[in-house]
This record gives sequence, structure tokens and C-alpha cells, in this order.
Amino acid sequence: MNNAGTLFKEIRRNKNFSQEFMAKGVLTQSAYSKFELGKNEISYASYIQLLEKLEMTQEEFAYMQNDYNYNPHEKLLLDFFNLPFNDSKQLDAIIKTSREILKNAENEVVADIAVICEALILLVETNDMEQARKKAEVVWSRLADRHYWYLSEIKIINSILFLFPSAAAKEMTKKVITNLKRYGDFKEANKLIGIVNLNLSFLLIREQEYAEALGIIEHMSEVFKEYAMYKHLAAAYVRKGICLSQLTLSEGKEDADKGILMLELLEDYTLRDILIGEIQNHGKLQQ
Repeated sequence: MNNAGTLFKEIRRNKNFSQEFMAKGVLTQSAYSKFELGKNEISYASYIQLLEKLEMTQEEFAYMQNDYNYNPHEKLLLDFFNLPFNDSKQLDAIIKTSREILKNAENEVVADIAVICEALILLVETNDMEQARKKAEVVWSRLADRHYWYLSEIKIINSILFLFPSAAAKEMTKKVITNLKRYGDFKEANKLIGIVNLNLSFLLIREQEYAEALGIIEHMSEVFKEYAMYKHLAAAYVRKGICLSQLTLSEGKEDADKGILMLELLEDYTLRDILIGEIQNHGKLQQ
């Protein structure tokens, strides 16, 4: 990992910024010069201000500082939270990485991910929802009584939401969304609101609560359009079609077909097949 001061110096020079420009309004030029040389530390507030001067995010700087790589913890979170579907091999690889990270330091989120992956593997291999839920409840029991949840914890909860009955999932979702609304216009939080609600729609469909699921889906579709979340939008169209087919017996195929076509254009055939399975299990329409 590169020294932060050295990297600041490299970026500053590439941008043709002077030390005087960087230090102005943040710290003395002498203190800034010593920071670049690795001779002193700076406060977090100064670090943020200096990154703003460089027109760079913390995420980009950390990635560059780690030789243009994610660190093992960041890579684990990305791999887990971006899993498109539950695949035993991928889940097992994440468990192994989690255990390696936990050898060096305690981390609740990493420990939770390992437990959840074990629960998901159990579900994939046995199709026993009850046993998978019991394993995942260890995670939920740790988080349930906290007054506030933050984004990593909300993502954890979202990953186990579908294991719970709709009544419990609704209460969990309500608290999740209350926490996310604290973030205001923060893009990642708003995207998460859509994703959590989309997952809730699956549970509602599973429990045959089609009218409520339809209302959620129609509202969240606008979020997915706003943030160009096309795979999520495709899933919303398919589930909208399922709900309409159950509520009216005469509508829904057009929306479902639109969602399936979108996934074919995006070449995500795995998600397409999963949603076709949902149509076959829950819809009253023919593909």
C-alpha cells in the first residue's frame, strides 16, 4: 500500500497543483509539505478537504493507494452484495475469504456474511427454508434491537429478507426504509430502497398478497428508471405481470414479456430463467 502523502504528491504534480494551492485554507504549507514527505499525520477533516482539492473521492483514492486494487475486506463486500443469484461455489468461496479475514481481525459484517452464505448454501442444497431461516436468525437477532442501521447492515438484512414470512419481512422493510430515508438524496440509499422493496414484492407474491405487491412494484419501477437499474426494472416488470395476471386474469403478459426481453437484451440469462420460474410458479399467464 502506498503512503498517503506520497500518493497526494504524485496526484498533485500530475494535476499541476502547487503545495500552496493544496494547503490554502486547510493547513500550513509547511505542515502539508511534511505530510507529503511522510513526516507527519493530518486530521481526517484535513484529509477530506485535501481530497476535494484534488477533485477525488475517498473510494478512488483508497483504490489507488492499494495499487489499484480493492483490499480483501472491500472485495468481499463487493462479491457478496453483488451476487446475482445463489450459487453454492461462489458462496463457498466467500465463506473461505471471510474466514481468512476473520483470522486477522474481528468484524461483525464479515462474520454475518459467512453465516448468511452458510444459510444460503443450505437452502440451495436442501430447499429447506425453515432450516436456512434458523441459521440466518443468528444475524437478525444481533441486528434487530439496534435503533439505527447503516448501509452495510441494511444490505445484510436485505440478503436474508426473503427467508422470513411476509409479516415479519414487512416490519423489517419498514424499519429499513425509515433508516434509509435519513440519508436524504444519497444515491446508494435511494437505490437500496428500491432493491429492498423489490425483494419484499417477491415475498408478497409468494404469500399471494398481489395487490400490495403491485403497489410496491409500480412505485419502485420509477426508482429503477431514474437510476438506470435495468435488471431490477426487468424483474419489476415480470412481477408486475404476475400480479396483474392474478388480480385481473386478463392482463400481465405484456409486462412480463417486456421484462424477459430486457434480460435477453442484457444477456442475463440466469436472472431471466429465475424469473421465468417465478412466472410458472406464481403467474396465470403463458410464456
